[in-house]
Amino acid sequence: MRLILCLLVLAGSSSFAAKRKPALPTSTEVAYPLSCEAKAKPLVLEGWNALANARPEEARELLTRALAADPRCVMARASLSLFGPAGPLGVEPLGPVERLHLKALVAYRNGDFERSFVLTQQLARLAPRVMVVNLSAAQAALAAGRWNEAAAAATKATELTPLNGAGWFLLGQARLRAGFTAEANAAFRKYAEVAPTEANAHDALGDVLLAQGELEAAATSYQRAIDRSEGKQWRAWNGLASVLAHSGQWSSARVAIATWRAAASQPRDQLQADVMLAWSYAAQGRLTEALQIAGAIRGAPLLRGELLLASGKNAEALLAFRAARGRPGVSRAHALAGITVAQARLGQTAAAAQSLRQLERLGTQPGVVEQRAWARGALALAQNAPRRALESLSACSEPFDACRLLYIEALQSAGETAEALEARAQLANTHRRDPHSWFIHEQLKEASGVTSLRGPNPPAR
Repeated sequence: MRLILCLLVLAGSSSFAAKRKPALPTSTEVAYPLSCEAKAKPLVLEGWNALANARPEEARELLTRALAADPRCVMARASLSLFGPAGPLGVEPLGPVERLHLKALVAYRNGDFERSFVLTQQLARLAPRVMVVNLSAAQAALAAGRWNEAAAAATKATELTPLNGAGWFLLGQARLRAGFTAEANAAFRKYAEVAPTEANAHDALGDVLLAQGELEAAATSYQRAIDRSEGKQWRAWNGLASVLAHSGQWSSARVAIATWRAAASQPRDQLQADVMLAWSYAAQGRLTEALQIAGAIRGAPLLRGELLLASGKNAEALLAFRAARGRPGVSRAHALAGITVAQARLGQTAAAAQSLRQLERLGTQPGVVEQRAWARGALALAQNAPRRALESLSACSEPFDACRLLYIEALQSAGETAEALEARAQLANTHRRDPHSWFIHEQLKEASGVTSLRGPNPPAR
């Protein structure tokens, strides 16, 4: 459920001019990456710049060229490893700065975002005036859910190179995830100002406009991203689909999803499009069609359970989560949380408590903390302990809409009617790309009798 666009841990400097040539690095990082030969360094920097601006195919090509120019350029090889196997990384040529940077990158690649965060914090203290280092620290902090630390590192990057769009992008992401939409808007507008030809700048601005409920403006920004990239920023169709979904224009939203899927070259993006399509039907109350789509998606084994649980089919959801648990690629924390919540809703409190204990034994692995808070809250409500539920559910971050919805239920159970109404209104006004957010938004809209808002014109077929 978390965000929108996940940058890879490394990003580089650029001027974002029309020809996308990298800016001259500051005097503090002329030699970075330190261990690479002169002929490879600019290619690495350009590759990192492409990563920072959501151009992965271009990044892969540039980093491959850098490695061909200097086979001993470990940072180029390490960056390529983010796309898949790239051979042994090696550490022999590296000094202390790059060695630490490499460790942080490997931790990020392996999904250990907390370790990556700790390492990049050390890295930023070791090389505080290297812009690339501050960008890495910001991205690692974002992945670890440390919004304030991410904003601090991204701000440092913008101070070092004010014309570097990547710093403004990460600053906007940090503020948006923390709920400071006005500050996020300012950062993304600065990104678009210094990088007007970067499609990612307009795509990012569309996200904050969507979050602020400015649907027409968001649609315009997403369309600008598509136009600026000559159609290569196909992910912006995802944003357009979200605008249309939040406007209640479901048929048009599905046209946008289909356009996105057809343009996507990576299986993971095609998978995400299929997941969004399933949720679009579920949001309309067409659960049978949503489940049919889910059944045809091999890469999302938990989706059936999620759809059933969100639709109140708790017994069927429990069976689906149990069937998915233990399958390759399935998040154990996510499956256990779904099992716990379904059992709690069915009144199986003893079984739910046992499932929760298994979830708690997973420690603080990525994604565990919020899933555990959600599961604890559901069990506490089933045990008629709304105050304990509120204490647990308050640990959920803003993007976790299912947890926020349960928080509202706990407020109502605790007799906090005014607070529940306020929280409900806030959630009803939440707009995100996350398709589960579409579902909850539609549920709240129907419960309050609100008709669909007039949205932008649908995309042409």
